[in-house]
Amino acid sequence: MKKKFVIILLNAIIATQLICCDSKQSEMFYINNTNDSISVINTKVCGQTIKVEALAAGDIKSANFLSKYDSSYDIEVIFTSGKKLKQKVGYVTNGICFRDTIHILQDSLMFKSKAITCNSH
Repeated sequence: MKKKFVIILLNAIIATQLICCDSKQSEMFYINNTNDSISVINTKVCGQTIKVEALAAGDIKSANFLSKYDSSYDIEVIFTSGKKLKQKVGYVTNGICFRDTIHILQDSLMFKSKAITCNSH
């Protein structure tokens, strides 16, 4: 009887952890506001590396990440011409979900942030 109770309790704890982690999912959008195509965008945030490839001029792509702890976005953009743009922007707070937009300009990044209710997206 005790063994069955312990197994049920462990399953409940694991399920709670999975729900908790899913509830911290955030989304970011990359908007290429240049006249140049982008080969790759590498973003480091909350201990994760997100790689977005092939973003044409004027296009938008999105990516998801878990807001596991406080962090900024460390972004490197590599254009098809070979030009690189590297910048730290924004801030993520542990446990809060975000829907952030990163506008890629010719020589800089413009960041807009919006906190959202977790699991609303």
